[in-house]
Amino acid sequence: MAALVPESTTLGSFIPGDVARSLKELSSLSPFPYPKAIAGLALIIYERSEDYGGPISDLQHLTRMVLDTVSTVAQNLHEIGNQIDEEVTCCSSQLLRALEAIADFVKEHSKKNKFPRILSANQLRKTINSFQDDLDTAINILSLCLKLKTLTLTARTQKMAENNEDELQQAINSALRTQDEYLKSHLLKEDLADGRLPTTIPAAPQIFFGRTPIVKELVDSFAGNDLLTASKEKRVAILGPGGIGKTSLALTVLHDANIVSSFGRHRYFVPCESLLNTDALVHHLGKRFGIPIPSTISLQARRSHLGSRLKSILKTLDTPLLVVLDNFETPWESVANRSEAEDLLQILTDIPQFSLLVTMRGAERPSGIAWSRPFLPPLTTLDSESARRTFVAISDVSAEDPDLPELLEVLENVPLAVTLMANLAQEQTCRELLQKWKHEKTSMLTRGWDSRTSSVDVSIQVSLSSDRLRSNPSSFSVLQILSMLPDGSVAQDLASMSENPLQVPGAITSLRRVALVQERTVSEAQASCLHVLSPIREFVKNRYPISSKAFALVARHLIALIESTEIDRSSSEDLQRLRNMRTQMTNICVVVSHGLAENLLMKELIRALIHIQSFGDDAIPGFVLTLLQTGMITAQKISDKELEAACLTCSYENMVSTELKDCRATLEKALSIYKHENLQSKNAHREHVRCLRQYGDIWKRIGDLHKALDVLKEGLELARMHGLFAEQAKLLAALAGIYSALNQTADTLKAAHSAITIAEAYSIPLARARADTILSELYFKRASYSLSARFSQRAIQTTLQLMGPCRGYAINLLWMARIHYIQSRLDLAEQTYAEARSIFARIGSTDWMSAATVWIGRVRLARGDIAGALTNFHVALQKWRDLQWIREEADSLSAIGEAELRQGNVILARSHFTKATEAFRAGQEYGSRRYAEAIVGLAEVSLSKNSTGAAMTFFVLASAIYRHANDRLSVANIVKKMGDVQFQLQQWNDARSCYLAAYEMLRFLGVKWPLADALLGLGNVDEIDDQKESAKSKWQMALKLYTDNLCKQQICVEKLANLDSRNRSPAVKKPLS
Repeated sequence: MAALVPESTTLGSFIPGDVARSLKELSSLSPFPYPKAIAGLALIIYERSEDYGGPISDLQHLTRMVLDTVSTVAQNLHEIGNQIDEEVTCCSSQLLRALEAIADFVKEHSKKNKFPRILSANQLRKTINSFQDDLDTAINILSLCLKLKTLTLTARTQKMAENNEDELQQAINSALRTQDEYLKSHLLKEDLADGRLPTTIPAAPQIFFGRTPIVKELVDSFAGNDLLTASKEKRVAILGPGGIGKTSLALTVLHDANIVSSFGRHRYFVPCESLLNTDALVHHLGKRFGIPIPSTISLQARRSHLGSRLKSILKTLDTPLLVVLDNFETPWESVANRSEAEDLLQILTDIPQFSLLVTMRGAERPSGIAWSRPFLPPLTTLDSESARRTFVAISDVSAEDPDLPELLEVLENVPLAVTLMANLAQEQTCRELLQKWKHEKTSMLTRGWDSRTSSVDVSIQVSLSSDRLRSNPSSFSVLQILSMLPDGSVAQDLASMSENPLQVPGAITSLRRVALVQERTVSEAQASCLHVLSPIREFVKNRYPISSKAFALVARHLIALIESTEIDRSSSEDLQRLRNMRTQMTNICVVVSHGLAENLLMKELIRALIHIQSFGDDAIPGFVLTLLQTGMITAQKISDKELEAACLTCSYENMVSTELKDCRATLEKALSIYKHENLQSKNAHREHVRCLRQYGDIWKRIGDLHKALDVLKEGLELARMHGLFAEQAKLLAALAGIYSALNQTADTLKAAHSAITIAEAYSIPLARARADTILSELYFKRASYSLSARFSQRAIQTTLQLMGPCRGYAINLLWMARIHYIQSRLDLAEQTYAEARSIFARIGSTDWMSAATVWIGRVRLARGDIAGALTNFHVALQKWRDLQWIREEADSLSAIGEAELRQGNVILARSHFTKATEAFRAGQEYGSRRYAEAIVGLAEVSLSKNSTGAAMTFFVLASAIYRHANDRLSVANIVKKMGDVQFQLQQWNDARSCYLAAYEMLRFLGVKWPLADALLGLGNVDEIDDQKESAKSKWQMALKLYTDNLCKQQICVEKLANLDSRNRSPAVKKPLS
């Protein structure tokens, strides 16, 4: 048995002396650097091992391996000499790094080291084993490389020897295959002990919506599915402002299954945020790919060295590589570094099989690079649905939260802002966050630490610090102007608002380059608009507020636009100015708000606000009303009674969803000023007349039509006295509406046509539109639906042309939808009602939105969707109760009663109809058409309970109301229902007479379902009278007329089927009364 080696025995006693001598000769005499360096390191390890402070057995095998194998490899390298190429150099460098690590370890644990690193025996053993694995790998790779080199040289010298050629080729192929396997397994294997950086790719974002088409485009391009470009190597830049989601998009692409399949583990994500210059990036890439970057050569040489080594590696691997350079603007941004950064990109993109994806803040790509086409445009904000899904996924807030759309709107769907706000929503409601936003703005959007990905303010400040922006001092002043304009501005207007107009084009270019401005098209007729996203806008306003001098230029530009616009005129030039002004409404409101808050240009801004108050629907809901109230307070401070009264008057049209008593009090306060103050300007007279017109409208809504008539007549007299033709036309249209409500047809027609005459004579299209609306209502009641539709359509077109999709336009849509409904065109009716409701919702007009909701419910009821109809009716009922609008509450109660009756809930239906009639009487709407509808409901309830006498009483009362209102259709329907009463009483002849009378009244009105009802009744009487063919004919006609009315269609089908299957024997004829 062999004797054990004592612990004190040195490693040298186990090493042959000739090996050490051979290494010493190579290290001192070899003229070639690599064999000399390798031999020298092996000797150092041997010599330092003599002083090793740990257990000898732990290091014995490693040192013996170093001397035995390294000496052979070094000798082979010495023999090759000048034949060393790049592949041999690469393999030799890997062996050198392994030897350096071993030498450092032995030195650190030397007995002479006063501060040796303390490791446990187990840790020492693991470390030494790791060194053995690394050394073994490096030696195997280098040995194979040398073998290949020797075989290649042999093949060249013996090329003519045919008897050895096949064996030689086989040996070369075998060596190549073996080397490739080793190289592909180890060349790009990341190893911290080898000095390289880890290649862990950050995870793909789990919450990522709205970029699917872009992801697909990038994946198809990099994965080789893009047939438009022939090059295998792709170079793509993802551009956009800070916080727009560039990094998330890049990571999503990098983790896509197709990209993983195409590139495997040769996908690299390189964050450049901390790499302040190109040289730092070169060294970082060198570490990442295991390529030593010499510090003794020039910067240009370092870049070239990195490129050549990476090219050699990829050539050996023969596999594609995808590298993402994230936030590449950091090393590229500085003007001093830009050419070097672009030079590095050129070197990298010249490498075969090297694909590049960079993300950069801004809208400018580095030059000199053959970027893949078509270019990816700069990223924009998320669409509303994607922003909503992102917010809900992070916050767990309900997607139906009523405050969520407004919260996302103030953030303009910027991904970073949405993400940070959603994090806050985990602990606070959307309503609370909205209130907080009004005071804190972007400063609230942070995760508690300062970085560009965790704080919106930091992200914006990084963009503002860009050299590209600072190179043009005018850029910041233009950015301050745009921060005052939420709807943006065209370049020409920006020049008019700037102190240095000639410098604006260059400033815009700089802002575009850093993506601080976005471009969007307002309309086809207008140039593209420059716009700053909400978080950036609010940050600039709070941190770098605009100066008073610069603000005055912006304000006066907008005031000039307003003063040049004739709202009541209709020339093409006026229409264009109107469109321009409407697109500037939010801008105007923000500027007015800022001016009033800072006490700047107060009178001019209040007058401008009064001039454009009719266009409040084009601004943020409630904004104009708030400004008018602020303007009133400001006018009081400066003792300007004329402006104070005007602000009160103009407030009325913007007091949507406000209790009538509050509206009345506001107008009465204005009228008191006009009564007691001697205001003689033309503007004061105009506003006084407008106030009287609004006051008359209040009394109409209250239900006192005669009081309304008196007020409007007073206003008309005053308008005539001061020659205010536009107000005369509007007052006459308002008077026509009162006459129509009083069922005074002749007076209605006279007032409406007088309004039209003045409107046409003085080119006042809005007044003409109001008169057209009144005439449409009049002809609707008279069942002249074609005429009603013609006037309604004309009012719709005029209002839309001048005012856009505003409240007045939507009100006219409601009338058009009612015409569609009466004519049984339910799809078109529902579509039109829905369009009107969406407009009311956008402008915050919850009162009219509730009215549209009721009518959509009626359409659902007509389709047989009783549950859906009841939902609509109850939603509207609750809103009317909140507003304390008792007459509208009564209308909803009547609608609920109708739906309950359809379900067979007779008691519930009677209760709702009774409450409806009581509410109508309380609201002074006794005897109106809507009151009559509730009476008809009570009659239907009575009829269902066989109380024919009560039913007939109710029908007679309703008929009288409808006749007084000249409502032909409703009268005809009542006559038909009286026939139903007679049919139930088995008064067949009387029933037939009622049905025939109703049929004759309805046949020329252009309505389908009421006519079908009359035919159905006539068929029932014919069946009783044993006139089977006549009954069949009438039921078939009714079936065709019941378009979209599935319930009534089913009744007709069943009757026809029963008639066909009945025994042909004569039926017992019931006696006629």
